[in-house]
This record gives sequence, structure tokens and C-alpha cells, in this order.
Amino acid sequence: MKVNTDELSVGSDWTAGAPEALLLWMYGDPNNSTTDQMYVKVNNTKVNLDGDLTLEQWQEFSIDLAALDVDLSNVTTLTIGFERTGTDGGSGMVFVDDILLYSSLND
Repeated sequence: MKVNTDELSVGSDWTAGAPEALLLWMYGDPNNSTTDQMYVKVNNTKVNLDGDLTLEQWQEFSIDLAALDVDLSNVTTLTIGFERTGTDGGSGMVFVDDILLYSSLND
């Protein structure tokens, strides 16, 4: 899923309010059959996410924005995806909700 940040309420300038983290909430399905690597890209900087998407519950994923080395005043795309890790791709369903910029990593 690739989103043009102009479509988001925050827009492309992610420096307002001095956020420190990008938070995503995801919900898996126990019927998921995947070993694929989940990732997020901000512009073209990719961060792998670790989590069990066969859990039938909401999980929070936090990405330290400072570690991205991205110009946060000009974020043009946000991509959430899955990369094949073996010869066979996985299958299943994942819900993504509450994509947030958060002001503190410690809260």
C-alpha cells in the first residue's frame, strides 16, 4: 500500500509538533500463512517491522523518525508492504489503522 502524503491530514511536512515516532496499529488473522517480511518505507527509506501477524489482536509498531535519515519537511510517500523471504509468497489479511506521528518515544 503506497500513499501519497498529500492525501494525509498531516501532509508532507512531518516536522510540525516535532514528532519523534511514526506509529502504526495492525491487526492480523490467525489464518495468515506468511513468513514474508513486513516493512514501512518513508520516501525511499525502508524499515523492517517485526511482529506476528497471525495474532488476532491489534499490535502497535513504532518507528524512530530520527533513525530514518529522511528530510521530514518533505515526505512524499508512505509505503506499507510485505517482501517475500522464501520461494513461496504468503497469503492472508492484515488491517492497518491509526497511522500516527507521535511526539515522544518514551510515552
